[in-house]
Amino acid sequence: MNELESKFAKLNALKSGIESNELKCICKYFEKNRKQIEKTTQPFLHLPSKEIGTRHPIRYNSQSKEIDIFLDIEEPFARGRLRITLRSLQYHREEIVVIKVVETTLEETKTKFIRDYHNLLQFQDIPGIVPVYDFTKTEIDQHDHLEMVQKYYNQGNLIQYLEKQTPKPKQCESIILQLLTTVAALHAKKILIQDLSPLNILINITRNSVIEVGLGDLETLTRWEEIDTKTFDYTTNLKYAPPEFWKIAVEQMSMENIPREHIHKIDIWCLGECLWMLLSDTPLPWAEKAEEPKIPNLFSTADQFEMLELTTMHIPEPKDLMSIEHLTWEMLQEDPTQRIEAQEALEKFKKIIK
Repeated sequence: MNELESKFAKLNALKSGIESNELKCICKYFEKNRKQIEKTTQPFLHLPSKEIGTRHPIRYNSQSKEIDIFLDIEEPFARGRLRITLRSLQYHREEIVVIKVVETTLEETKTKFIRDYHNLLQFQDIPGIVPVYDFTKTEIDQHDHLEMVQKYYNQGNLIQYLEKQTPKPKQCESIILQLLTTVAALHAKKILIQDLSPLNILINITRNSVIEVGLGDLETLTRWEEIDTKTFDYTTNLKYAPPEFWKIAVEQMSMENIPREHIHKIDIWCLGECLWMLLSDTPLPWAEKAEEPKIPNLFSTADQFEMLELTTMHIPEPKDLMSIEHLTWEMLQEDPTQRIEAQEALEKFKKIIK
């Protein structure tokens, strides 16, 4: 058994613990139509870079039912990764899934892909982790590929969702509550998310108008005790990074300056930025100037900062201690040791919206 087969054996052993009608339904459909899907998608597996950012609709008939496939060629999948949105009809109801595909010859991308699947599967018991239904190896166009089937979120990521609409207060509360619940649960297991950017926060609205939040692309999950501050490689988008990492980038400071017991506060800062985006409906003030933020006084001294100039921040404290504004302020403290803990933030938020 080679290394790749060994990894698959371990992953499949984990996967065997997941049983649901939804999983069986999707796997059955996918296996039944595999050849037709592969044949249809082959021309899109090696698209030139100019195609990135485009959506390719494909429609074909399967047992007298029309099946829609959308191939989303996006930046996260530019290096050999492809996301296929598969719309199918099962059990007299519409079932939508996302199929991510990666070519096995791309070693770095393949490793991240497998790690993402492993982390998603490992924490399926935590609310808000994107459900994963299947993980297989297949041959497409004489190339070995890995495929991962996940839940489809119809509003895209948090940024895409906010570009389409301004959520109502109750919708904001629901999103924040779900995010806090997920982060608190991961932190309780001493897991650092590290890449908690709005790009990885997915939004789905059900037919009953219920908002579902999912955290995806989890290849960066790290256990606190495994972090070496001397060699720690922060991999999230710097646009959403906390000030301590701007200081590392701009002032060439060391990660060793951040106490190990507060390393998880990276996630708290990123969560605070997500709250800012939901509450203000304006760009992050240190990414570009914010116009008429809905939160009075918050970030009023920071709105002139350009991204590369952000090395210090002084944010005025809102007067109402039991407000979402104050909770956001507690998350966006420049000093990571002063940021609120996820569980504490969750409990406070529940009291605020009660």
